[in-house]
Amino acid sequence: MLKLRGQYRSNTKRFIFFVKESNLILFILLLPLQSINAQSKISELEILFSNQLKTNYLATIESKSKKLHPSINEKAKNALLRLKRQELKIAKELLKVDSISAQQYLAGIEENYSQLNLSDSDHSFVGYNPDFDTISCSFLFLEKLPAASGSTSLGMAHLESAKAQVEKLQTALSRSSYVQIFMKERKDVLRQLLKTHTVGKHLKRFNKEIYYYSQQLQSFRDVLKDKSKVERKVLNLLTQQKSFRQFMIKHSMLASLFRMPDVEEASTIELVLPGLQTRSQVTDLIQQRLGTPGPNANQQFNSNIQSAQSQLSQLKDKMQKFGGGSSEAEMPEGFVPNNQKTKSIWKRLQYGTNIQSQRASGFFPVTSDIGLSVGYKLNDKSLIGFGTSYKLGWGRSIQNMRITHEGVGLRTFVDWKLKKSLWVCGGYEMNYRTQITEINQLRDYSSWQRSGLLGVSKQIPIKTRFFKNSKIMLLWDFLSYNQRPRTQPLLVRIGYNF
Repeated sequence: MLKLRGQYRSNTKRFIFFVKESNLILFILLLPLQSINAQSKISELEILFSNQLKTNYLATIESKSKKLHPSINEKAKNALLRLKRQELKIAKELLKVDSISAQQYLAGIEENYSQLNLSDSDHSFVGYNPDFDTISCSFLFLEKLPAASGSTSLGMAHLESAKAQVEKLQTALSRSSYVQIFMKERKDVLRQLLKTHTVGKHLKRFNKEIYYYSQQLQSFRDVLKDKSKVERKVLNLLTQQKSFRQFMIKHSMLASLFRMPDVEEASTIELVLPGLQTRSQVTDLIQQRLGTPGPNANQQFNSNIQSAQSQLSQLKDKMQKFGGGSSEAEMPEGFVPNNQKTKSIWKRLQYGTNIQSQRASGFFPVTSDIGLSVGYKLNDKSLIGFGTSYKLGWGRSIQNMRITHEGVGLRTFVDWKLKKSLWVCGGYEMNYRTQITEINQLRDYSSWQRSGLLGVSKQIPIKTRFFKNSKIMLLWDFLSYNQRPRTQPLLVRIGYNF
């Protein structure tokens, strides 16, 4: 009995492997591939990039661009409104000390902001962005791919829609760069004004608005750089193909700025950009300046180069920390930024759960409070929120276990970071501690007990799929002494944030 064990395809033949199970004798049949499969002319890329993969890639790019560009436009308009408001307040203060200069400054405010045009037609994309360059080239390449293979399955309407959204995103980022230039010009005007006048606290607020706007733009660019799983898969497949690399060399934005060699040429000669020095040229120049090297010259030279690179990396990190090194993101003197302010509302929310168990007493069985909470980050050191809890009863003892509904609770809380992972926490709670047999019981407001909590918590980072960190809380209920029946004043809760 012969059993089919596998097959292998080459350009002209297909090898089919049979194994005879009795004595494991191998037979190889050589059959012409064209007689078996009529689709031999399908290119390798057309097999790799299925219609579903193309559609998912285009949909992902379109969705990301469609979500980003309205947010960028809205942030630009809001930032300009706040800046104009601060400038008007500065002019109002200036009127008290110099009415002539204040009138001139006020006229300049109205004139400059009225002439500011943020329409889409007046802003073309300026500057090189590697992410946009790769996306644009991938679109052009995928657009030409069906024509090369004779396939028309790629949805041209979907491709055009994705390209339109990417162009809108490019325009929005170009507009944001124009807004940053405008902000810098207004900042220079204020600096000139400060040489002869002091306008007080509003100038600091003006500088803060510029700083936060720059940070918001950087967060949008980070979202663009963060590739999804589909994007990474498509780009990895593309970059592995020699034809796409050749396409990038000829049609990318970088190729329009510098002369790029062909792929075959780049593999044999060093890449030379007109007007720029190559690594070998720089090395030869340094050796000429150093003169005749000693026995340990190369080792010392490499050590100095590594030290310089390390110092440059540290300087780069400091520049990114304090605004990315641009004048638009210059941090005002004595200003501690709120990193949460540049995030959206949804990203400032923190979800959590906690559990607290109590042993049986004369009035209550063994219970466990299971809570859910939502917190809002005011800044990096403070958090406010609310939550709810459900009290689950387990019975009086291990011999008498019985699951019951022992109550519910409503919670509010405030957390403030004290030091590193140590937090001070407090809150106010309303708890219904009577066994629930019907929902109408909860309408009796007088049956709800009040708790005032104050304590500390310790956060412990954990790496799981769902939770970011765990939290152990020690709380003192200072209203427990007035409760009837009285509950325990000290509470220990174990929580998790996700």
